[in-house]
Amino acid sequence: MAAAKHIQVYDTTLRDGDLLLRPWTTRDVEQSLALHDIEIARWFDFPSSPPSRDEHAAWVGDTRDEWADSRSKATFLVEWQGRVAGSVDVRRIAEG
Repeated sequence: MAAAKHIQVYDTTLRDGDLLLRPWTTRDVEQSLALHDIEIARWFDFPSSPPSRDEHAAWVGDTRDEWADSRSKATFLVEWQGRVAGSVDVRRIAEG
């Protein structure tokens, strides 16, 4: 069985018309805080809903760390028509 190849996706962006997927940055914290509700806080394991700015900023930093250390997950910020619309994870699954 072939060994898994290391893929560097840290600066990867994906675009299709008005839809853009890109890495999160600290500049996204303020605008994306408004997207949180109780259900989102539960899925992302935030201790409060909405999370504090510091909690959310720490989560954004964690997403950057996950890209940098080549874990099996990359989290993209979703933009629609230039506005923050959400987040999506892309996960590598084990063979077999």
